[in-house]
Amino acid sequence: MDYIKAQRLLRRKAKPLYTATGANSWEHVNQDLAHGRAMLQKVYHRDYTLPEYASILFHDSSVKAENGNKDDHALHSAQLSRPMLKATGLFNDQELDDIFTAIAEHDTYVNPNGPRTGKLSDLLASADAVPIDYPWILNKGYLWGVRHGFKDEENMPRTANALREYYGTDTKRQYPKLYSKYYGKRIQDMHEYFDKLTGDDVREIVTRYRKKHRLSLTDNRMPDPTF
Repeated sequence: MDYIKAQRLLRRKAKPLYTATGANSWEHVNQDLAHGRAMLQKVYHRDYTLPEYASILFHDSSVKAENGNKDDHALHSAQLSRPMLKATGLFNDQELDDIFTAIAEHDTYVNPNGPRTGKLSDLLASADAVPIDYPWILNKGYLWGVRHGFKDEENMPRTANALREYYGTDTKRQYPKLYSKYYGKRIQDMHEYFDKLTGDDVREIVTRYRKKHRLSLTDNRMPDPTF
C-alpha cells in the first residue's frame, strides 16, 4: 500500500475514537499533526514516517471510550491502538513496539521530564506539547476552568496562576528535544511572558480571542494555533 493510501486508512480507523472538538479530540490530533510536521520540516527537512504519523493519530484514542477520563490515558491509548494498528498489516513488530512506547510515554503533564524512549517518543511528546501561541494557550487554560465549573471571576486569576506554574520561569518542565530545537529562544521568552501574566490580562486576551473566532460562552473549540 502506498504512503498516502496508508495515511487515509489510518485516519479512517482513528477518527471514530475521538470527539470532534475540545480536549483530546480529533481537532486536537490534527493540530498536533500540523505542529509535529512543522518541526520535522524545519529541523530535519522531511515529513512523517508512517509509524510517526500513526503514533500522533492514536495518542489520545482511549479518552472518548472512557467518557473523558484522562487517568492513565497514555497507557490505555497505547493498549487500545496496538491491536488496531497490527490488524492493518502496515507495521512490523518493532514498529508496533515503538508506537506503543511513544504513546504510553507521551503525556508531558503527568511526566513532564520523561521518560521518552527514542526519537519517536520524543517526536510525539514534542508535537503534543503546547505550541507557543499566547492567546491560544490562554484560551486553552480558560476552557479547562470552564469544563471544571469555574465562574469567570475565579477562572481568570486561576488561569493566570496555573499557566505561570506550567510555563513560567520557575517551571520544572523539561521540553522534548525536537520541541527545544524548533522553538529555541522562544521558550525563554514564553517563560518571561507567563511570569508577568495576571487575571486581568487573561480576561482581556481571552475575550478578544474568542470574539475574533466567534466562540460562544459554551463553545469548546480550539482554533488552529500558529507556531
